[in-house]
Amino acid sequence: MEARTFRINIRRTKPNRGLMSFNLNQLEDFIGQKCAFPYVVTFDQPDVVAGNHYHKLKTELLVCIFGSVFVELVDPVTKRVFENPLVADEEKQVNAILILPGIAHAVRSVGLQKEAVILVFSTGDPRGEDDIDFEVMKRDENHIFIPPED
Repeated sequence: MEARTFRINIRRTKPNRGLMSFNLNQLEDFIGQKCAFPYVVTFDQPDVVAGNHYHKLKTELLVCIFGSVFVELVDPVTKRVFENPLVADEEKQVNAILILPGIAHAVRSVGLQKEAVILVFSTGDPRGEDDIDFEVMKRDENHIFIPPED
């Protein structure tokens, strides 16, 4: 399992302002499918966990546009784990990761900032029936991360 990660530059357009744009045709060429469902996930405090599932068909491109998150991927068959931080940093760049079908994933907000925001380009409806539960990160009933026991 190889995770495809990359950095996206934010272009300075005017003083104190930047622009990050996406050409959806190029994005669809990169992913190999139509990205019909872009959406945003917000985290209001550190250690909130989203995800804990995999998809049979759907591909997702996660872009951290504010704050910091930690993405953990697991191959449900081999149990191989891949961990990757995604950060919107001071250098006006953001990190992104491509999650292919069949790879379980969870996202946890981290860092000194309270909030984090990820922009997701998805090839399927985020409310669809393609989500298969798979515990990547333990969380309580409020979706707060429970660290693994040693």
